[in-house]
Amino acid sequence: MPENQIKQNKPFRNVGIGNLYYAFAQQIENLLFENIINKAPVLKTMGTTEDSNFEQEYASNVVYDTDESVSGIQLSISAIAFSPAHKAKMKGHTVQGGFIKKNVNDVGAYFAIGVVYPKKSGHATYTWYPKCKLTEMSNDAQTRDSGGINSQDKSLTISVLPYTEDGDYSVEYDTELLEEGATVLTEDEFFSIVRTEFPS
Repeated sequence: MPENQIKQNKPFRNVGIGNLYYAFAQQIENLLFENIINKAPVLKTMGTTEDSNFEQEYASNVVYDTDESVSGIQLSISAIAFSPAHKAKMKGHTVQGGFIKKNVNDVGAYFAIGVVYPKKSGHATYTWYPKCKLTEMSNDAQTRDSGGINSQDKSLTISVLPYTEDGDYSVEYDTELLEEGATVLTEDEFFSIVRTEFPS
């Protein structure tokens, strides 16, 4: 039996967070989106939570089988600013002449969210979440003082939903996975469309 080999593994580390992208759906059932993809350099933090279920099925006093699934994905975003018109659309509020009318029965639009995770040495991870709903948004406000910049952030909680019957919920492109000499998609190229599949 051959001896195991020890291989040095030193992946590139993340170095901050890049741009936020989003596009509103025209027909979410067919994954058709508006032809405007919004790019917003506003992100301060981005958190992703995946809730997994792991269940064991017993028979004859032993574990017969196990089932594992992801039950939900949530994005927690802290942004330095966010478009009030787009926030209203995500919540389904009515906008007219500078006024926003809110109703408990408002139904928000579906949208796709994209985010850039830069890495050291020029690498990056680009991610699209094609089917999203805004579930919560809060605004922090405080009086101005002499302590310097008065940052009043927007906090968004977004539910990521599966967009296929098989349960697909995101498409990710990581330049660190490419072989040397391979053509690398730029940020603009990756986010030029809402990606739901591998390139054909």
